[in-house]
Amino acid sequence: NSHRADAADLAGVADASSDLVVSSNGFFVWISEPRAVFDAVFRILRLGGHYEFYHVHPFTRPWEGPFTAADEEGVLETGPLLDEDSEQIEFNWTLADLLNPMA
Repeated sequence: NSHRADAADLAGVADASSDLVVSSNGFFVWISEPRAVFDAVFRILRLGGHYEFYHVHPFTRPWEGPFTAADEEGVLETGPLLDEDSEQIEFNWTLADLLNPMA
């Protein structure tokens, strides 16, 4: 079965009912509380289940050449930030902001 729900509130999904949870490209720019997402995901995962996510970060783009100091500009600035092109609020998370609460 597949479910659609607020990623930080998976109340409609039973505990330990999923073998796999996936968050895709660019997902975390819309998330204000990563820890709430991880808590919800791990609550619904069965023992031995997997959570996979892909986060857009300069470090994860090896095909664009080596990661340089220029790539770091803005990477360490966390959100909420106003995207001037779309006039939407987005969140910029460091890898530590995501990996530490997940661990």
